[in-house]
Amino acid sequence: MHVNHSRMKLGKQTPRHGSRTLQFAKYFAAEALPLPPATDNWAARVPAWPMMANDKIGYCTYAAAGHMIQQWTTYVGTAMVPKDRAIIAAYSTITGYDPKSGANDHGVAEVDVPNYWPKGRFDRHKITAYVALEPSNICKEGYRSDSSGTPVWA
Repeated sequence: MHVNHSRMKLGKQTPRHGSRTLQFAKYFAAEALPLPPATDNWAARVPAWPMMANDKIGYCTYAAAGHMIQQWTTYVGTAMVPKDRAIIAAYSTITGYDPKSGANDHGVAEVDVPNYWPKGRFDRHKITAYVALEPSNICKEGYRSDSSGTPVWA
């Protein structure tokens, strides 16, 4: 399915790098990790990827969190697709976005989502921590990227 992005509201803001963000390379030695498989498809079992209201709201990072939950739960045996209202509620908590008027739909920096997630929840799902992958160290860290250069989530 080809998606026409020309009419979609984009919300990704300029990246911010916080000094408190844990860096993957600091905690894991590349030589101690096995290399990932040359090929794999960690999306094969997911039957469909819903839009999660990202065609109407500029919050791609929040929709991505919803897709992560969908993928993770599919692979542990109990697939769960977060409801749009739960993802919108998380976005509203951080940005002040008003779903009724559309006010304050300015998007976020990618780091805002994992910074919020340990404190809040996305449809009952919570993470305890995250690490950042430094794009210049992807090969050193033993991870690969997709065709756009985006790190593939392990």
